[in-house]
Amino acid sequence: MALRPPPVQSPRVPVWVGGSTQAGAVRRRAARADGIVPYKLTDTAGWSDFTPDEVHELVAALPPTRADGQPFDVAIGGRRRRPDERAERAYLGELAAAGATW
Repeated sequence: MALRPPPVQSPRVPVWVGGSTQAGAVRRRAARADGIVPYKLTDTAGWSDFTPDEVHELVAALPPTRADGQPFDVAIGGRRRRPDERAERAYLGELAAAGATW
């Protein structure tokens, strides 16, 4: 597929793939993109934010670099904040240590 007109930005605009981590196709598509914005299914009563272990497993399932040799971006969102700022910062640090870049 070709996009017209081509991007002015150089290098090109990054492409991130979003989708449920329960779908293997999302990981396969992300392996050909610049990054991934994963989520868990939100239509279940047991929904929760990603744990550092889950982020580590996701990062390990992706190739170490994308086609241009750069590392993948792994953007982790969340729905619930921790009870205080210190706990939130600790949680974000753990996600970064597990491989999250955003």
